[in-house]
Order: sequence, then C-alpha cells, then structure tokens
Amino acid sequence: LRDNLKHPFRLFYVITTQFRSVITRGFKAAIELRKINKGSKARPNVLFITYHSVSYPIMKSQGLPYIENLYQKGVRYSLLTFETKISLEGFNGSFGELKGALNWRHLFYHQRPRVLAKAWDIFCGIFTAAFIIKEDGINIVHARGLVPAVIAFFPAKMLGIKFFFDTRGLLADKYVGGALLREASLLYNLMRRVEDFLVKKSDYFTVETVKHAEII
Repeated sequence: LRDNLKHPFRLFYVITTQFRSVITRGFKAAIELRKINKGSKARPNVLFITYHSVSYPIMKSQGLPYIENLYQKGVRYSLLTFETKISLEGFNGSFGELKGALNWRHLFYHQRPRVLAKAWDIFCGIFTAAFIIKEDGINIVHARGLVPAVIAFFPAKMLGIKFFFDTRGLLADKYVGGALLREASLLYNLMRRVEDFLVKKSDYFTVETVKHAEII
C-alpha cells in the first residue's frame, strides 16, 4: 500500500480494477435514485374517463369546472367521453379556459341491446384508454363511475399507473332504487361484486355520502 501511495496512477489502476463491480453498482444505484426522485416530482397527467357526453349537464356543472380548477393548479388533463350524434351536434367545441389545454377524445355511446351495448362500449374504451395513456404520457386514470372504472382498470394495471375510482355512489343500488334492476337479480349481484372488487383494487377512491362510506 505504501509503495502504491508513491505512484498515484498505479493506485488509481488498482482501485478501479479491484473495486470495479462495486463502483459500477454505485453508479447504477445513483442513476436509479435520480430517476426515482424525478418520477416522484412528476407533474400529474390525468386521463379523465366519463360514460357521459361532454355536453351532459353534470359534466358542464361538475366535471369540466373540476378539471379546470385542477388544471390551474398544474394538473394536466386528457378527456375520454362517450357521445351520440345529437350530443356532438349540440356541442360548440368550446372548453372555456381549457381551450387548447385539454386533449379530448370521444367514442360513440351504444344503447341497445343494453348488456351487449355496454360490453361493446367497455371493450372499445379499454383499447382507447390504453392508447391515450401511451400517447399522452398519462400517470393517473380518473374513472367517474362504474363503467369508466371497468374501462380504466385493465390498462391502468397493465401499464403500471395509478387508478382513481370516483364511485359516485353504488350504481347497482341506484338501479334498484330506480326500478331498473331487482335486488335478487343476477345482474345486480354481478355489478355489486365488480364495484367491490374495483374499490379494493383502486389506488384511490371517493365516496358520495357518509352512508356510502359505511357500506364500503
């Protein structure tokens, strides 16, 4: 060692050869740590999925103002809606303060036959959502309601991004309350199971009322 200290170049050569693997791992760890730190500070880039049209009253009164408010706080947004020919004809294409800042795509909504139409919309939605996630660099999917949550779940989990289930109340129970389903029906039980599964698998979820929170 004393002899090597007298020859700094030889000492450098000994250190780099003897501890090459340790030094290499150290550099790799430093690079990975830097990536993690950058990722943790990444600006939220959200895909908002709704099973309504962009001109639907609840989107005008809640959805778009919600997006606009968070956009002003630095959150970027892409939007996927389900439209009809009538809804598109009635929409003037204006997003107010979000003009030019919101990446909007839409699919067509199918109504009949009810179960098959829903299944087709979900199938198309899954592939469209996956495309948007990759294309727009999405890191969070915000699903507003049960059908959007089913659409969002698969691409979010496959592509390793956060899944936010905005439950808006238990849809199966709302259908029973509206006389659209019987509580003893197979479809009701299936919907409740799917809702419970998505809540458990979500990274974040919201509830509409205190009673809803107690049920969950």
